[in-house]
Amino acid sequence: MEPGSPIPPISEPAYGNNWNIGDAEDADDTNPTTILYRREGAEVKGAIVHIPGLDGAPALTDVDRYRVNVLSTYRPEAAEMITIKLRTPVGSRFGDLEVRGEGIVFVRTTMIGANEEEKEYTGPIIRSGGMAVDFVVEGETANQDNIYNLRIGNAPAPAVPVTLNPTPRAITDLCPTNLTTGDREFAGGPLFNISARLELAEDGRKLVAVIDFRAEETKGDRTTVTGTFRREVLDMGSGLKIVSFGPATGTGELVSNVRDFRGGNAGSEFGADNFGCNEGVVDTPPVTGNLIRSIQVVGDSGANDVAAPGGDCRCDAKIKRILFNRIAITVVRR
Repeated sequence: MEPGSPIPPISEPAYGNNWNIGDAEDADDTNPTTILYRREGAEVKGAIVHIPGLDGAPALTDVDRYRVNVLSTYRPEAAEMITIKLRTPVGSRFGDLEVRGEGIVFVRTTMIGANEEEKEYTGPIIRSGGMAVDFVVEGETANQDNIYNLRIGNAPAPAVPVTLNPTPRAITDLCPTNLTTGDREFAGGPLFNISARLELAEDGRKLVAVIDFRAEETKGDRTTVTGTFRREVLDMGSGLKIVSFGPATGTGELVSNVRDFRGGNAGSEFGADNFGCNEGVVDTPPVTGNLIRSIQVVGDSGANDVAAPGGDCRCDAKIKRILFNRIAITVVRR
């Protein structure tokens, strides 16, 4: 089996048996690989391999899942914090990999010579009595190939304010139910207006995305649905406090907007799949501001477009997915 693009060999001492493509790389991991946390650190080598689909089959997008286990017998130093370093080759023939997980925050990228880089991340502060930290290594986008060296270590949590650059977690399936006008059915694509901002939670450790949504039919009985959603998108853990946040580059308020975007027409209203409805057109509207990287919406679908309270969000008007830009946060040890 070959990776999705031709990749030259890279030094075996740094990355083990290079691609080492076997059963473990043939599908997304369903169970995480366990790494025992030790003060002296631990090291893992792996590969992310995108396999193109054959004869109409979907492509395989590889994700490597890990769990760092801190035993109950481990005695952490004061404010000891997990660190993760991801070393990869770089260049036009190598994919861009990232570490993502709850409480995992990107810190910096350091070049190693001319052909490699190391991304450094901080994890949560270790608490006594044992804990587990889950994260994944995956491509920044779906079609990435690369080999990597992963090192788990530790460092003291910052006693003075430091600035980090995390990417808030993606949000999926925000389904508004507040029907303000009309009959729950859009006759064609509605007009979308969406705004997004971040707020600091009361505990000081989390950031919450606040999404205001409005979709309006512009003819007929002018069916209109609105909704405000609050979703946690970043958690720094119990040992760190967020004292400020803003754009990763530049200055100004961290917000984004979709203004007066006309959604697509679903076409056939019923019977488009085995469940009796057409999910609708997934649109990617233009977005202004510095918070949202991309957003996907569905307006007109093959069923009643405005979901009833308690519905499953299928075949309904919705925000299907939001991806965020990297942001800047200043944190300090509690």
